[in-house]
Amino acid sequence: MICCLASAAHPPQDTDALLTAACDDRCAIHAVYDAGIDLGHYGEVDQLAPAGAMAEFTDYVRRQSADEARAAFAPLQEAARSRGVDVELHVVYGRDAVHALLQQWRETGTLRVFGQEDPDRA
Repeated sequence: MICCLASAAHPPQDTDALLTAACDDRCAIHAVYDAGIDLGHYGEVDQLAPAGAMAEFTDYVRRQSADEARAAFAPLQEAARSRGVDVELHVVYGRDAVHALLQQWRETGTLRVFGQEDPDRA
């Protein structure tokens, strides 16, 4: 499995090597976008907001994160499409969620990661 990590602060890098690896392995790319703090949580716990407003806010935050992820990976998706490679987009919130997803994938087989798992430590 091939994975590409990105966030708003750390957009996808080295897409040529990533695409070459995906083509060589004949597999899809799992694009993981770390959206940072999950503001949707506030929509779930606001005791003063009506249930409809809470759900709308949570949906809005999730859509915003998905839009940011699509924008961050748009150049990669376009380049991948031209080479016949699928890109599956995953939005997660925070470094712990990134690590949990990567650990889950590592348990299912070989995982090649492009991008920095700990960008602040690089």
